[in-house]
Amino acid sequence: MQPETKYAWLGPDRIAYQVLGDGPPDLVVSFGFFGQVDIAWEDPGLALFLRTLASFSRLILFDRRGSGASDPVVLDSLPPWEAYAEDLEAVLDQVGSERAAIMAHVDGGAIALLFAATRPERTSALVLVNCAAKSGAAEDYPIGIPLEV
Repeated sequence: MQPETKYAWLGPDRIAYQVLGDGPPDLVVSFGFFGQVDIAWEDPGLALFLRTLASFSRLILFDRRGSGASDPVVLDSLPPWEAYAEDLEAVLDQVGSERAAIMAHVDGGAIALLFAATRPERTSALVLVNCAAKSGAAEDYPIGIPLEV
């Protein structure tokens, strides 16, 4: 059984989140852009993994704006990474978490890194899973995604 999806407000926008387990510690999992808190529970392996994390923590999952059950964003003017760090902070405030470990997957790593760097007092640990320091192609990074894409 999956936890109930609730919403934190950031201005006029809703950010979907779920909480499972009691903690301490608090552990936030950020799936990245393609992760969705509601759909995650449909995969038996992922659901088992999340329940295992919740067995020793208060597990906090969230969908940043523009993904999953959170409010959409305008695709031709995506928010900067700082806005997504604000999403995470809004969720932590909503659930009453003063300090949390953050586990991030794929492009959720950029949010986690920015959050940890700008809010170290709210970050107890950082776990990066399959993340990259850079994704866009550049002269010094030809294997990246072309900027037109």
